[in-house]
Amino acid sequence: RVGTVVFDKTGTLTKGVFKVTGIHPQPGVSEEELLRWAAFAEASSNHPIAKSVLEACGNPASEEHPEIREMPGMGVIAKSRTGSLVYAGNAKLMKQMGIGEVPQFAKTTVHVARDGQYLGCLLISDELKPGVREALSELRSLGVSRLAMLTGDNEAIARETAMELGLDVWKAGLLPQDKVSELEALMKTETSGRITAFV
Repeated sequence: RVGTVVFDKTGTLTKGVFKVTGIHPQPGVSEEELLRWAAFAEASSNHPIAKSVLEACGNPASEEHPEIREMPGMGVIAKSRTGSLVYAGNAKLMKQMGIGEVPQFAKTTVHVARDGQYLGCLLISDELKPGVREALSELRSLGVSRLAMLTGDNEAIARETAMELGLDVWKAGLLPQDKVSELEALMKTETSGRITAFV
């Protein structure tokens, strides 16, 4: 009876094991400085992306424990003892903090800014889980007519993953509550009493 299967992306279609594969500082900012501020902001987060940033920085044992404010679906804001504010997160966070336009890549990107100044970004890579293509192909052979993906990642990453896997529908840049709305919208378009599964 299942007509549509909707997948989350990270950790479901992909391994969810991240690695920093690119460091892009702004002119006048060193790679070390960019990594250091990113690690400062991500220091107390358990998110897999934060862990990859700390690993790339060599797991710095900072004396300072910043005040951290998590911004769900966007990133973190860290406040140092001296009152500096460091933002680490996606383009949505940068926009909300008044940083303006930031470069876009077809990879998960952690943008970093301090006290209103954009410092640059880190590119993080994730891999498809082994057997994902075969599993999707098997679902189609069982009669599932629509395969969809909902992700918080940007459009470029979502498109690349969707094309690679031959998905029918994908939506990018979603916060957790947006995924629920998109899932409900897909359920409404299901035909002739078939049901929707979410993975």
